[in-house]
Amino acid sequence: MGMSYRIIEEALLKHPDVVEVCAIAVPKPSKEREALVFVVLREKAKVSEEELVHFFRSQVNGLSEKIEVRIIEKLPKSSTGAVLRRELVKLC
Repeated sequence: MGMSYRIIEEALLKHPDVVEVCAIAVPKPSKEREALVFVVLREKAKVSEEELVHFFRSQVNGLSEKIEVRIIEKLPKSSTGAVLRRELVKLC
């Protein structure tokens, strides 16, 4: 993946409807997308996954990083609050 997860996550966190973000590598060969990004929205937010992809592109000045966004209710976390990326991989 060309861009770091942190840059992807920080870009999407700038959206006013986004509460939490976690980007992971797509666990299968794909030329069409390189990162799968799980997003938790604020309550009653109406933004779509496609709108979030467009927002991301606007934040990274047209770079062609290929991402897929999935909106989920909450990120799986450990008892210490760390995001369980392995659990997200299982959702792919």
